[in-house]
Amino acid sequence: MQTIPKKHLPFSAWPPEDRALWARVFEHDGFDDEAKTAHLAVATVVVLRTSYARYLGFLANHDPVRLRLAPETRIDPDSIKAFVAHLRESCRDTSVASLLHTLRLALRYMFPQGDWSWLKTVAKRIMAGAIPRGDPTRGLTSAELYAVGIDLMATAEEALASSSEATVESALLYRDGLIPSR
Repeated sequence: MQTIPKKHLPFSAWPPEDRALWARVFEHDGFDDEAKTAHLAVATVVVLRTSYARYLGFLANHDPVRLRLAPETRIDPDSIKAFVAHLRESCRDTSVASLLHTLRLALRYMFPQGDWSWLKTVAKRIMAGAIPRGDPTRGLTSAELYAVGIDLMATAEEALASSSEATVESALLYRDGLIPSR
C-alpha cells in the first residue's frame, strides 16, 4: 500500500537545529519582555509554525537534500518557486500568497538578520493576480442559478405534456431543476 506524504512536517520530525531555533524564538513564558515574539497571540504562533512546517514538509517530500542545509540557507528564490508550483497544484493563489506571507513573518522572527523582502514581493505578485472567491466571472449568481432551475423544470413539464407517461429522464430533469431553485 502506497503511503501519502504529509503536507506538513511534524514538529518532532523537524531537523534538530530548526526545533531548537523555534523554541528559542517562540517558546517563552508570558513574563519575558525581552522576547521579540512575546506580543504574539498563541493562534498567531500556530499559524507561523504551520506555514514553516508546510515548507519543511515540501522539502522532505520533494527536495530532501535541501532539508539537510542550514535553516537560514535552505530558503531561496529557487526553492520558493518550486514550493509555489507545488502549492498551486492544490491551492488557490490567494491561499498560496497567504501561506507565503505567514512563512515570511516566521522567517523574519527566526532569522532577523536576513532580508526577506523578496518573499514579500513574490507573495504580493501572486495575490495581485489571484481571482477572489466572490469574483462574478467564477460562476453563476444565485439569480442565474434560479433561472436555470426554472428552465429545467419547464423543459421537464413540456416533455411530460407531450408524452402519455412520465419518463425517468423527465423526472430527473425536473428534480435537477428543483434542487437549485429551493
